Amino acid sequence: MNIRARQLAGLSLWICTLICAPAQAALTRCEDTAGKVTYMQGECPGGTRAVREVSTSPAASSAEQRQAQQQSAAEARSAAQLKTEREKKERAEAAAERRAQAAASKRQQQCTKLKLHAQRLADQAQRATPAKQAQARQKAQRAADDYAARCQASR
Repeated sequence: MNIRARQLAGLSLWICTLICAPAQAALTRCEDTAGKVTYMQGECPGGTRAVREVSTSPAASSAEQRQAQQQSAAEARSAAQLKTEREKKERAEAAAERRAQAAASKRQQQCTKLKLHAQRLADQAQRATPAKQAQARQKAQRAADDYAARCQASR
């Protein structure tokens, strides 16, 4: 590439930078002690302080805004659906837990009744007359076996 072409390329790049830079540069909002506001590209002049940077990017087109709103609405619907599904799952799990607790409580009550019944029959077998003692012991043993089969094995 010859010198003239390089100079022309450099000049073109410099001109493009000058034209494009202001459109993309951020402005700084400067305030002095009296509250007067000025906007500068770069640093604030002496006697003023930088308050904030102001974006100068162009506003989104209406098509872009519509697309962003539609995307936001779709994400909101998706989030709401996920929340609903999660709440439904939590309710189902809570109901299953309540049912399991109720079943365990009922089983515990039944086991308590069976144990008391077996103890009562064993006491009766000890107090039975010699003629009825064999039959009472069998009854007590069946009740103890029933208790063991239903309640001891499940623990």
